Order: sequence, then structure tokens, then C-alpha cells
Amino acid sequence: MKFVVDKKELLQWLELASRFVSRNSTLPILENVAISGNIDTLELKATDMNKYIHISIPAKIESEWAITVNSKILLDAVKVSESETIEMEWKNDGTLLTLLTWTDKFEFRWISINEYVAIPDIEVSGSMTLSSEVLSKWIERVETCIPEKSFTTIITWMLLKWKENKLAFVWTDSFKLAEYKADYELSSDFEVVIPKNVIWEIKKVADLDLQEESENDVDISYDNKLVSFKYKIWNFEIEIKTNLIQWTYPDYEKIILPTYNSSIVLDKKELEKSIKKVSLFSRDISYYVKFIPNEDELIISSWETDLWEWVSKMSAIFEWEMVNLWLNWKSILDFLKYVEWEEIIMSIFDEEKPILMKDQWDEWYRFIVRPLKD
Repeated sequence: MKFVVDKKELLQWLELASRFVSRNSTLPILENVAISGNIDTLELKATDMNKYIHISIPAKIESEWAITVNSKILLDAVKVSESETIEMEWKNDGTLLTLLTWTDKFEFRWISINEYVAIPDIEVSGSMTLSSEVLSKWIERVETCIPEKSFTTIITWMLLKWKENKLAFVWTDSFKLAEYKADYELSSDFEVVIPKNVIWEIKKVADLDLQEESENDVDISYDNKLVSFKYKIWNFEIEIKTNLIQWTYPDYEKIILPTYNSSIVLDKKELEKSIKKVSLFSRDISYYVKFIPNEDELIISSWETDLWEWVSKMSAIFEWEMVNLWLNWKSILDFLKYVEWEEIIMSIFDEEKPILMKDQWDEWYRFIVRPLKD
């Protein structure tokens, strides 16, 4: 059996599929990518039993076939090949897969598709559609709260929540929380919790769509065990599925207070500049800086030590009585990175309760930070 494929296209889809194979599995088959041909479509599948990907590529196929090969070995062979096209040839007895280019010949063994793990079907209980641009943007707004390490598994996952015709993307590391919420009509309330490694892949494929300037919709469907994201990029189709966590996500809305005692309106660029200056002297003391209100200006100060202290001033608009605050400057910069307008609002209850930060003209995006008790 022979098949000729464009190297650039094959490499692009193999790199994507290889991110879904298992890295440390007792089952060698999970280190493989499944490749099959069916009339006019070349298909690639990969899984680690928690996340799944299915890629469909238009191609001229003479007869139906299916094999599985080690993802890393195949990917490395394609990477180092110097030809624009690659000829794949294999024997039906399950012995060798041969990759031929005009300079090289690679041979390695393949495993029967009959031993491969079937990708589970979704018994759809709900669905929705978002554009690639919206999906990428919303994930980007909340992924600043991804914890690098956590003793609580649940907060390493992102919450997608539909409630009362509101769609929300939420992430927290227990010290800060980001929520992006907008109006969205859905037949019933639902929430799914998705692991961070899958969220990154979902965003990467959405970004790939934007790079190709196709800006297609992403069809999202789910049941009580799985959630699926289907993309169509030009004439390629990609579906990502992941198992859903069955735990209950923390009731994050309890920390967003219904009312606040005071607020500050700040210029985004001026605040960013002041924090970057002061942060040079705050790296060794848990990244905290002090916010001190003073009439019509805000003083931002580093932690005073025997060796240094840095103070920066900026203009500010205060409403009601203000208090001094110790805030993590890295968290604030994470928030400012995605503010699209010129001013932000900080809503404050007291020096201990969580602080609500918002883009002045974007009610969808809310960012919560916990102050350090003085």
C-alpha cells in the first residue's frame, strides 16, 4: 500500500496530534497515532485516555486502510526529511512502514488499528457555537490565573458555566480569580470543568484558525462525561474531546461582593508604568506593593527594607473613603495585559476583603485579587 502526502501539511497535523498521545503509559499503543485513509479523507487520531483528537484532511485515497505508528518516531522522521513530499508505504502483514523521500528511507514497525483505543461518542445533552476569535479571547482573559502547582486538583481546571442565559469562563488559583461573562441564550443551565492542558490545546487550534484568517465557528457539545470542540479550518476538520471532571467547582461567586465601600479610577498605562518601576524592589518579598491614597493621587510603594524603598506617584479619582492596600503586583500586571481601554476601576470593601478590578468599559471581564493583611 502506498500514499503520497505533502510534508508541510503532514508535519503540521502530526505535531498537533502528538500532543495528545500518552507520555508515560504502560500501554505502548497509547504512544501511537492512528492514521487511516477512506475514499477522499486522511484521518489522524490520538489519545491518552483523558483527551482525544481527530483530524480529517482531504486527500486522494485509492483504497481504505488503517495503521498505528509511534508518534514520536514518525514525527521525528518527517521533521528531518528534506523533500517537499513524502511517500508512505507499508505491508499488510503488519511488519514495516517505510517513508521515502528523494534522499532518505525510514523504516519502522506499525501496530494494527484493531488494538487502538476507540474515541468515545458524545450523547449530546447540550451544545453551543462560538467563533474562534471569541473562544481564544475568552480563554486568554482567564488563563492568567492558571496555578503552576496546586494541592487542590480542581483549581488546575477551567470552569465553563451556563446559567440564567449567561456564559462564563472562570479560572482561579485561590489567590486571584478571573471571570469573562456575557449574555448567551441556552436551553438549560450547565457547567463543565476542563483540565488546563486541554484548554491550551483548544486555544492553540482556535489561534491556528485565526492565523489562517478563516475565522470559523467552533461547535461545542457536551454530555455528563465528555465535552467536544469541533473546528473547520479551510477544508480541514479537527475535533478535540476531553473527559469531564466530576467534582464540584468552588462557588466562586461568593467572593464577589454585592456592594463595595469605595473605588479608584486609574489610567491603565500610568498604573502599569508605576508598578513596573516599584516592582524592581519588590521581587524578594512575595511580589507585594503598597497602594496609599493621598487626595487626588495614588502612591505606590515597595516594601521598606534596610537597603531600599521605592515610591511612585500617579493621578487617581477616588470615590468615598479609601484605605491602604497591599497587593500582588504580578497579579495586577496579569490583569492589565488584557485591558483594552484606557482606564480601570478598582472596587474596594476594606483592606482585607477581595478587590474587584474591571476594565471601565468592559463589564464582561472581572478580575479578583486578595490583598495582604497589613
